Amino acid sequence: MNYADMLSNALNDLINLNQKRKALNAEINKLKQFVEATLAIASVAVRDEFKDYASEVLEALSVNTSLADSIREVFDANSEIGFSVADVRRSLAETGFDFTSYTSNPLSSISTTLRRMAASGELRSAEISGFKVYAKQAKRGKIRLLSEVRKGAAGAKQS
Repeated sequence: MNYADMLSNALNDLINLNQKRKALNAEINKLKQFVEATLAIASVAVRDEFKDYASEVLEALSVNTSLADSIREVFDANSEIGFSVADVRRSLAETGFDFTSYTSNPLSSISTTLRRMAASGELRSAEISGFKVYAKQAKRGKIRLLSEVRKGAAGAKQS
């Protein structure tokens, strides 16, 4: 039995499954938002017909990933990039994170979560161009802003 091959295969499987889970979570969140929006604009008769069933299905899905776990996924996927609070919110929105259960401003919730993650040593923070940015703790190199990375990618595409 070759343990190195077994570990390599298992780790690759975990990476692939995690990527599939992220894609599924994003699709689930998009469908949830679609159902909620459609119920809001549907006729009273349609709402009455689907209200209980929709509530049952949506409640079963309410075992959502926590905000901290979703933020971890953002940084795991972009380990060398520094994110401002607004960048994190944008990334979460792009993956379909559902902020409807948060009573406070999403930016406030994200900011608090990022500060706690930095205080615990999970993330590091820096002041860049007047903005507080956060990056994954594991890397010790210079933190690059998400906007710089996007500009670089856009420049590379234009070349």
